Amino acid sequence: MSENVKVSLISGTVSVLVAICSTIGVIYSQKNDLNKASSVAESAVTQVRTLRSEIAGPNLPSGAVVAFRLVDCPENWEPYELAKGRVIVGSGTGYNLTPKTLEEFAGEERTILVNDNIPAHSHYHDDWHYYDQAKKAADYATKEGDDTGNIIKKRRMSEPTGKGLPHNNMQPYVALLYCRKI
Repeated sequence: MSENVKVSLISGTVSVLVAICSTIGVIYSQKNDLNKASSVAESAVTQVRTLRSEIAGPNLPSGAVVAFRLVDCPENWEPYELAKGRVIVGSGTGYNLTPKTLEEFAGEERTILVNDNIPAHSHYHDDWHYYDQAKKAADYATKEGDDTGNIIKKRRMSEPTGKGLPHNNMQPYVALLYCRKI
């Protein structure tokens, strides 16, 4: 093999090796950037968790229940399962109020009103009829001034109405995550 060919082959091999080393350097540099980015992200997550724990109150006693505007409970807290889908009401006795025991359940999302739940009431209406062939009733004056007895007033009760379907009985609300401190 001639010296020119050997030099050319060596030169080409060196060029390829330089290109490969350059590519490896870029990859290594990018890998370092990714490692740095990953490290920064992990540090941020740790800081957020620490802040969540601090905000969640290290001075709150174990068993405390707190509402959070979070998807998950902070560290050292667990979901308060009994509160899922419920409104929280204070336990104990208040003036003119029904006593409530700790963790008592009551109420329903939808209810059907029945006669026992509806205040006593009636619906009456006055029904006026004109009878051309009616026998004369005792002198009966009407608001129209007809006292011949051909206009008769009857007091009637309306027909029952309603289908008894459940209705929504829920107060306006905002859903938050209740967590219990462990």
